[in-house]
Amino acid sequence: MGSFQVLFSGQLVRDAERSTVQARLAAELGIDERKARQLFLGRTVVIRSQLEESDAQALQHRLYDLGAIC
Repeated sequence: MGSFQVLFSGQLVRDAERSTVQARLAAELGIDERKARQLFLGRTVVIRSQLEESDAQALQHRLYDLGAIC
């Protein structure tokens, strides 16, 4: 099992709109709107854990493409 985590603290890529990124994250992560809103409360949250380095990097890049900086 890997030892990498993907963390998110609410930061968005330049020119990204929070509502759009929030909806994209909800769809990508399979979470409801309430949980997606909680991602933007200013706390750092673990998106996924116990990943291999390559899997963590791939997820980080995928979320970046959706507008989230992890």
